[in-house]
Amino acid sequence: MTTAVQRREDQTALAPATVGEEFLAGQLSTATARAYRADVEDFFGKACEDLTAEDLRMATPGRIVAWRNDLMQRLAPSTVARKLSSIRSLFRHAEAVGMIEGNPARPELVRSPRVSQESQTKGMTAEQARALLDAIEGEDLTAIRDRAMIELALRTGLRRAEIVAADRADLGDERGHHVLTVTGKGGERQTVKVPVPAARALHTYLDAREDDCPALFVSHAHDGSAGRRLSTKAVYRRIQRHAEAAGLEDITPHSLRHTFVTLALDGGATVRQVQAAARHADPKTTIRYDRHRKNLDDHASDYLRI
Repeated sequence: MTTAVQRREDQTALAPATVGEEFLAGQLSTATARAYRADVEDFFGKACEDLTAEDLRMATPGRIVAWRNDLMQRLAPSTVARKLSSIRSLFRHAEAVGMIEGNPARPELVRSPRVSQESQTKGMTAEQARALLDAIEGEDLTAIRDRAMIELALRTGLRRAEIVAADRADLGDERGHHVLTVTGKGGERQTVKVPVPAARALHTYLDAREDDCPALFVSHAHDGSAGRRLSTKAVYRRIQRHAEAAGLEDITPHSLRHTFVTLALDGGATVRQVQAAARHADPKTTIRYDRHRKNLDDHASDYLRI
């Protein structure tokens, strides 16, 4: 006999997805879906699951412009541009499935703010990077883990989400090099070279562990989370803690990625090499981190032989 609760559950399971749910489900990366959800809910003021076709049809270019202008009073231009891109993507999806006619957020109607060609993230010098590593004191599991995690981030430029999602089984060797296979943006699996100092720190950490969690990095806290995959928030807190101990301000996980790119460029790596290592889709993103591209003492024109 089917109960009323079972009937309600069956009806829920069979209910068609809303436009918001369809839009989020179409994203290849959970991180992208999470960001899109936050941006869409910021604009509409309601949960993605509750969005209706009428909500989308009521959104005019003027309303989107007003939202953009309000955001620009509070947020960096790059953040506003990203949030606006999320809204454009939602309307593009709705237009593609025939839910609306025309995208009210398209660029010719709603312009994105101009984003500076200089990266706003704070990177570190080589001396500061060494100071950050030196600030990790002790030989307990937490310290050994943090040392390995920061070495890995500094020497590979991995994103925070990639670090926490990595498993022990993702470590390997390829043509005599230590490598780590990570899930990058868009859900694409990519192989990253792990330089010897980072590989050594990783193996020291893994050899010291006694848990059977598959995660590359786990919690060693005494709050009940020990042995579980380290969270992105925990990574942020641990890096900030060691940065403060080293006397460094405004250092975030992305600062370590920034440092990898800038120090590689400073060391003589080409933009193409760094773009590939950092897995930037567009070389313009890599160039934003190049501190010496405006150097008049070593300029492209100096290499001409006419």
